[in-house]
Amino acid sequence: VNTQDSNATTVKYRYKEKYNKNFVDVDTSSWYYETIKEAYNLKLMTGTDSTHFSPDKPMSRGMVATVLYRMAGAPNVTGKSKFSDVKDGLWYSKAITWAANQGIISGYQNGKFGPDDNVTREQMAVMLRNYAMKKGLNTKTTNNLTKFKDYKNVTNYAKSAMGWAVDKGIILGANNGTRLNPTSNATRAECAK
Repeated sequence: VNTQDSNATTVKYRYKEKYNKNFVDVDTSSWYYETIKEAYNLKLMTGTDSTHFSPDKPMSRGMVATVLYRMAGAPNVTGKSKFSDVKDGLWYSKAITWAANQGIISGYQNGKFGPDDNVTREQMAVMLRNYAMKKGLNTKTTNNLTKFKDYKNVTNYAKSAMGWAVDKGIILGANNGTRLNPTSNATRAECAK
């Protein structure tokens, strides 16, 4: 997600409900105001408390799973989490169990998911692409990431997902579109975008 060049892409918002939430940390002139407004109105994201959205805070892996679960309409979830660090009854439990059952997310080699770990930009791209695949969308990519100075930093498992995210305009690049920053943390504003 391009946080440096907010005017690079014009986004048409499909949800026109009156935005009645005043987050004290979301300025109406910021690049992410309309994005956060839409994510909030669609009930995909909430604030970190009643008055703060925390747009520049890192997004956690559990938060991303929750957003995708909400995008899917919060379907009924059966069974328990396969991850040893995801206990029943927590705010992200159903979302992580659902997303794992759908093949949208995966955990670490140690059997944990790391719900409170910060999500990296490449991890988020993989989760988004997996979600798109489950929805039957075209996830093929023709993007050659070599136009980015740090393309070699993209982990092998994430290369096609990052290419797809660039193709679809989900990730535009930071530093005036010159860097992917694949292993950097994705912020809450970037996830809303």
